[in-house]
Amino acid sequence: MTSAKTGGTALYRYEPDYAIPPGDIIAEFIEEQGMTQVELARRLGVTAKHLNQLIGSSVSLSNELAIALERVTGTPARFWNALEANFQDFEAREREVDDLSADLPWLDELPLKELISRGHIPDRRSRPVDQLREVLKFFGVAGRSSFDEVCASAAYRKSNAYSSDQYAVAAWLRVGELQAARVQCETFDKSAFRSALREIRSLTKLTDPDVWLPRLTELCAASGVVVLLVPEIGKSRLSGAARWLTPDKALIQLSLRGRWAEAFWFTFLHEAAHILLHSKKRTFIDDGQSSDELEAEADRFALDFLIPAEHLPRLATLKTAGDVHAFANAIGVGSGIVAGRLHKENLIPKNWFNKADIHPRYTFR
Repeated sequence: MTSAKTGGTALYRYEPDYAIPPGDIIAEFIEEQGMTQVELARRLGVTAKHLNQLIGSSVSLSNELAIALERVTGTPARFWNALEANFQDFEAREREVDDLSADLPWLDELPLKELISRGHIPDRRSRPVDQLREVLKFFGVAGRSSFDEVCASAAYRKSNAYSSDQYAVAAWLRVGELQAARVQCETFDKSAFRSALREIRSLTKLTDPDVWLPRLTELCAASGVVVLLVPEIGKSRLSGAARWLTPDKALIQLSLRGRWAEAFWFTFLHEAAHILLHSKKRTFIDDGQSSDELEAEADRFALDFLIPAEHLPRLATLKTAGDVHAFANAIGVGSGIVAGRLHKENLIPKNWFNKADIHPRYTFR
């Protein structure tokens, strides 16, 4: 018996480790009535051999015979059909155990403890086969081979991240898919998304995520894009990902590896570029290593969107905190964007302008 909580109430789901076949109840009926199998077979309109096979569970109970049993025994056909259905389900699950057992070593390769501790997968580790079933439910696949086809598909393998831990990547992506399915948003509108990004750029001037993050997600949802912050899982080592959940609903998923202002906004706009500019059929994963032409295009989009090319010559002239603030105000972005770009271009030492009022490091709750 297992339990799950809904609100303040514990709901118990009964999962017996046995099932009663219809033949056992038929045998009890014969004994109670003091008749023979031959007599009952005649009453049911079947051969004695078929009834004997049914009692021995070597043949299944048909709907027609369930109706005949209702007439002969007085017990509703739905009772007999339910017995048969439960028995067949139990037998199938028993046969499934052998198939699943071969894949049990796979559990050791997954970030299972982390998925359990975060509440993504129920803890069934006391019964490994049951734990594997929960893993398959989480990924939404029937078996390990299906996982390899769906969750480790060519679209995902386009990222170098898979050279480190493909299962952590797949788990992180799946968490995003499941959470995004619960988020309501408008039908995607490219023009509306571009307009949203222009307003979102001004949010970089705010330093408290509790203030700007709700507005960011609201603007994106209104244009058909779900934005989710999902902490990285295991050794996924990803900054973000962009993909289409449906032809009209896109997802930007951020891992929060980069908490410095410039890193966060660069990653967000990099993924936004994939949504605006690239194929709906591909999953784009940002591991910071790819030299793919499309990744390079997304990089250029993010950099130019934050600090347009015409302003770049002035970067080398910024030598004080006051210079950084004044330049950031002039172009309409946060000072952290400018400080981060100065670091990226090696125009200043890495330890310059790292105070919170110049280059904030976000704390997400």
